Amino acid sequence: EALFRGAGATVVDGGPSANPSTAELLAAIRSTGADEIVLLPNDSNVRAVDLAAADKADARVHVIPTRSLVQGLAAISVADPDHAFSEDVAVMEAAARGTRWGEVTTAVRDSQTEAGLCRTGDALGLIEGAVAVIGSDHEQVVRDLLKLLLSAGGELVTVLLGEQCALGSGQRLASYLEAEHPGVEAQVLVGGQRHYPYLLGVE
Repeated sequence: EALFRGAGATVVDGGPSANPSTAELLAAIRSTGADEIVLLPNDSNVRAVDLAAADKADARVHVIPTRSLVQGLAAISVADPDHAFSEDVAVMEAAARGTRWGEVTTAVRDSQTEAGLCRTGDALGLIEGAVAVIGSDHEQVVRDLLKLLLSAGGELVTVLLGEQCALGSGQRLASYLEAEHPGVEAQVLVGGQRHYPYLLGVE
């Protein structure tokens, strides 16, 4: 929330199992007093609500279909209120679309996944919603996930550290990226998100 507010956004509370309502989004839209607004869902489950709010709003509202927080951060990082609205939207959409994203979480039950069988408590690495890596150590899964994400290239890696991260893991990941991917710029930020110890973005 602080990262988005710091970039100039109005934040509507939400998250897994706590998606905002159309009414909450409309209230946030009106609170800005702006005539032109971009909505960043940052979650596939929120997009429909965003579209409904955009349709009912009195202002000119465009929804950029960001599916993760890191895509939303990529989009807002290139926003420029001095540009024409349509130009700004195009640049933000391109930034979001150009960001591959991953997340690391913990398996809550035994399950068959795209990457094989996982057991309760395993560390799961997902790329754009699909399980790609299964392991016992979250930090190793992050490294394996970054290797996969960077196999298609990339200039900037963003890592959002969740509230469950081990002490010092951010510095260890930064050191790993510097040693193994020296041509890639890395930014490691404290996101404090629940459920996902690590969120990753590659641009």
